[in-house]
Amino acid sequence: MLDATDIDSAGAPARLGMDLGSFETRITVPGAGGRPQATVVPTLLCYSRQEAEPVRFSCIGEKALARRDHMRLVQPFRSGLEGRGLILRDFAHHLRDLCRKRGESAPWGVVNCSVGASEEEKAMKRTVANELFDRVLFVDDTFLLALGLASQEASQHSILIDVGSSSIRAALMHGEAPSPEERVEVPIGGSRVDEALRRCFALRYPELLLTSWTLTRMKESLAFVAPARRRCVLKIQYRGKERTADITELVQEASSAIVRPLLRAAREVLAFCPSDEIEAFQRNIILAGGGAEMPGIVQRVEEELRADGFELARVHRAEEPKLLVAKGALRWAQHLREDQWSIPLFSFAR
Repeated sequence: MLDATDIDSAGAPARLGMDLGSFETRITVPGAGGRPQATVVPTLLCYSRQEAEPVRFSCIGEKALARRDHMRLVQPFRSGLEGRGLILRDFAHHLRDLCRKRGESAPWGVVNCSVGASEEEKAMKRTVANELFDRVLFVDDTFLLALGLASQEASQHSILIDVGSSSIRAALMHGEAPSPEERVEVPIGGSRVDEALRRCFALRYPELLLTSWTLTRMKESLAFVAPARRRCVLKIQYRGKERTADITELVQEASSAIVRPLLRAAREVLAFCPSDEIEAFQRNIILAGGGAEMPGIVQRVEEELRADGFELARVHRAEEPKLLVAKGALRWAQHLREDQWSIPLFSFAR
């Protein structure tokens, strides 16, 4: 749990950064020695099972996962969710308990929100942030990634590619935040692998029921692309029997769904490189986001780009790739003046 006494000993509102995602929510606060302290919470909520409205007992994150067998598990950001406004506010209230102690003032927060996000996604993030923070600012993911990377040497003359859940964003980095003309966004992300996994399982095990959350967890723990190789074995309950299933080929086939959109983003942003600097940019292509941790993805992208004529291409994985957005959000929060913050549209729920 984040401890607000460690965040702000002077009594002023704590400032924090938040990467609010459909699969995980990442919160950063200043830690010892100036290093960001991060907390990662699965974006999940559970309620006691009832036929009518959900009762008020609920919990989030890993606690919700631990109770999934006897409570109703809900993904707050799932499209078309009935009663989503109430569920999002409940999720925000639990996040608030992580960020401050009872009786302390509400924190101020910078929250990620992509320029290309749908109106539905923007509305969901506003609902959570307005319940959680006393002051808030929504900032584009790519800008926050650039800020999160700025303290690393790799931010000089590099191409940053964020492999997210719903999209892949790429941008030119040259010591400052990229301009809109130096960024591209491909509206395909890691969720494409989830969809491919569902199709592959449906073909091989047509009677096996898998929730969206199970598929995402499976992707996070098993996905890989060539030239990496790993054996993927699961124990499953199928047709009344427990079976050991080797799903290596199935997982590899589904995982490859992320390669083409990732290469598309890389090629499009390479086209923006100045001709006299393109060699420097080719040598420093950085993958970030959850997809960057997939085994084999770094080598695969490098090989494909070289085969496509970018012979000097060198691809790297950013340090702590999942935390870059949250780190950038914290950095921005610490530098904002008081008059640069926005007051939520409705009051903080106390």
